[in-house]
Amino acid sequence: RDGLFKGLFSAGLNLSQVDGDEQAGYNQPGAQGGVGVMVKFHRNLSVSAQILYSMKGAYRKRNLNESPQHMFRINWDYMSIPILFNIHDKKLIIASVGLGLNYQVRNNIVYRIENPIGSGNMVDTVSVLHSPEPRKFDLTAIVGFQFLIKKVFGIGAKFEYSLIGLRPSAGINTKVLKMYNNSLTLNFT
Repeated sequence: RDGLFKGLFSAGLNLSQVDGDEQAGYNQPGAQGGVGVMVKFHRNLSVSAQILYSMKGAYRKRNLNESPQHMFRINWDYMSIPILFNIHDKKLIIASVGLGLNYQVRNNIVYRIENPIGSGNMVDTVSVLHSPEPRKFDLTAIVGFQFLIKKVFGIGAKFEYSLIGLRPSAGINTKVLKMYNNSLTLNFT
């Protein structure tokens, strides 16, 4: 009576970081949005697929108390296809688990090192980018949930983590040997 197929529209906010960049914290916000379909084949079970534009990355602002002062910003934007298996609980909560297939459509990495010169206001700025390009394809594991509002709208969150390394890590003080996308998404569906 509810129909087998349901159209989906999703918009949200990514809070992301890149594991392997020697930093911690979900400091890089970005948008996520797209459309999809849900196939509800049982009262409590469904499968969904979406096509999303997802902005990910990492950010470290300059610390004025260190010398030299390091700053970087990683912007990796993806066209994503998350395929999720969903469990519906009493038409109030949907729990999801699945995989995301991602193709990178934008890559912008900026590293800056600023060395204050003497006691004046002059700054020697060096931009550095001599590392390999990140992998264009990313495969992620996804877990999430949605709280349903009047059976039509949902407010939820999901966690997404890369299963394959995207490029070598940024330094020697990190526990991981490669960089991995790591993001929390708050969304409205």
